[in-house]
Amino acid sequence: MTKPDKQQGLSAAARKYNLRMLIASVAYVALLILSITLLKSIRNEVVRLIVAVVPMLPIILGMGAFITLLGELDELQRRIHFEGFAFSIALTGIITFTFGLLESAGFPAFGIIWVFPMLIAFWGIGSGIARKRYE
Repeated sequence: MTKPDKQQGLSAAARKYNLRMLIASVAYVALLILSITLLKSIRNEVVRLIVAVVPMLPIILGMGAFITLLGELDELQRRIHFEGFAFSIALTGIITFTFGLLESAGFPAFGIIWVFPMLIAFWGIGSGIARKRYE
């Protein structure tokens, strides 16, 4: 008996998305490492700003790949993602708002750089919960 291909059950749109996200992720890691390394030696402020945001390019490409995927999903899959987004927005809002209130009581500031990864993580969890409900 042969081992089933992990991608066998995926649609062509999902396989294309996976490839695009893999490329975007590898590019992000490479550009982030390069950016952090270069920032240690660059003194010109304008150049520093440009080098600091260069890793955003593959993130934008990854978002484009995801938006394209959403347009190619069936109605049920879109609903699952919508419910995942709702879960993510609610939980991220509760957590960030709570941290904002705690800051007024002297707690350390919550870095805004964590909001997007939090949204993505909670979207994944929320989508998984929604998917289970529709099985």
